[in-house]
Amino acid sequence: MDAFALLCLLITTLVRPAPAGAASQTDAELTAVLRAVTQAQASYRASHGRYTASLDDLRLRPPTTIRVRLQAEGTAGFSAVASSATGECAVYHGGVWAPRPWARTAGRIACRRRR
Repeated sequence: MDAFALLCLLITTLVRPAPAGAASQTDAELTAVLRAVTQAQASYRASHGRYTASLDDLRLRPPTTIRVRLQAEGTAGFSAVASSATGECAVYHGGVWAPRPWARTAGRIACRRRR
């Protein structure tokens, strides 16, 4: 194989698009984190009478590739956004504002890919 053919093969390998399931796997990981947050918030509220904005209080440690932002409104509800390099998902419960305009239904996790 000559140097040009080898270079073409290398470039083709490096710029190949991600497999179709790669983005959905990230969505699945983000969704799993938000499900864990939702379950932990329900337990925390049952024990403390309110929601929390602290992952430490919830005893959750998401993967380092996923960033989680929580907002709690005492007994009214909470919202959470989990994000990664390829997208983000959001959820909210109770009488709080949706953390993203595309998260339109309370209790339902909604995801968007980054462009």
